[in-house]
Amino acid sequence: MTETRDDYFSATPGEAAAPTVAVIIPTYNRAHLLGHAIDSILAQTLLPHQIIVVDDGSTDDTAQVIASREADIEYIWTENRGKPHALNLALPKVKSHYVCIFDDDDLMLPEALATHVRYLSQNPDRDFTFSDHYMFSASLDTQAVVDHGRAISLPSVPTSQFFLWTMEQSFLPTHMQGMLIPMHCYERVGLFDPTLLRCEDHDMVCRIARYFRAGHIQQPLWGFREHEGPRGPSFESHSVDKRYDVFRKYKKHVFEKIYQDVAIEEYALPDSTLKQSGKPSDDKTLLRQALLTRARIMSTHGLYEHAQTDFAAFMRLKDTGLTQEERQLISRLLLIDDASNIAPTNYFRKLGNLIDRNHDSVRAGLKGLYWSLMRELRLRRWGNALRVTGATQSFLRGAILRDRSDPAR
Repeated sequence: MTETRDDYFSATPGEAAAPTVAVIIPTYNRAHLLGHAIDSILAQTLLPHQIIVVDDGSTDDTAQVIASREADIEYIWTENRGKPHALNLALPKVKSHYVCIFDDDDLMLPEALATHVRYLSQNPDRDFTFSDHYMFSASLDTQAVVDHGRAISLPSVPTSQFFLWTMEQSFLPTHMQGMLIPMHCYERVGLFDPTLLRCEDHDMVCRIARYFRAGHIQQPLWGFREHEGPRGPSFESHSVDKRYDVFRKYKKHVFEKIYQDVAIEEYALPDSTLKQSGKPSDDKTLLRQALLTRARIMSTHGLYEHAQTDFAAFMRLKDTGLTQEERQLISRLLLIDDASNIAPTNYFRKLGNLIDRNHDSVRAGLKGLYWSLMRELRLRRWGNALRVTGATQSFLRGAILRDRSDPAR
């Protein structure tokens, strides 16, 4: 039997009211899919307090699809200005404790909202949640998603490391469709950046994770639909096969802001004295680790000059041999996540040129490149393997040329 928000908790006189949930769905020209998303929300065992649909200037039957549902749906129409603008219209209208931002082409499993709310009530040391999910294509029925979808399980990341982990990923791993976030988190970090027509979610999750504690629900609670439809607003529409190119463009904007706004001590290992003191100069070893971590993050998102700057700063601070952690971080810095979109060879040459007299640094860098090459060979991606080989040659060339030009070697 479907429970309402009023009888979900066994409240007694004097107790606080049960938490309420708002679901926001931004949509643009997906009337053929939107109804299924709405129906999956209306089928929740814990019904949301609010369902807000923001129509970002659709020219199809979106309004009729919403009107045909016998439910109290708050409908907002706006000129087509992109998803972040649509979300910024909805957030001030939320009168609920929690917010779930859901896409118009996905499906929510019946126990999703109840599971999120239950988890947060049982884990007061967590501020917001994220869950695993299914990938599916043709299925429109939530049970079919469970029966035939491909389950995607996210790694178990310690709460204290969630912020760094979110930044280190090439693309946002914790889709907002699988997250429940208290409204006070949005009040703390502000609205979505309207200039980010893509990657606005990666930007927002990083901003929230910087200040609040994540809780991982290790079960799929929603379905991510794979389809060929167009993406983006009308003035920057693109096909599905171009989506990663567009993501990469906007990722640079997101992480340029992060580079400017997030202090270097926030890249140090959680619970370290460096992070607690807020003074990176208090511990040179921890500052070196923070610089390598930030270099890796910036390299992942295509900000190669920032990565080189941080790696150079690390080398200037390095007056002893490498720690085991530093060797691992240098290997990760040279690890190539996407060999089809590899950094310019000049970048690898400059990193090699920054390597100091300790050839342990060279070995650490080569280890990351070796892992990248083995992956591409194992998957028989020969073109990518050639690109990694070229990067390796450039890295070694930079290290060797510096070695020859330095009379102290």
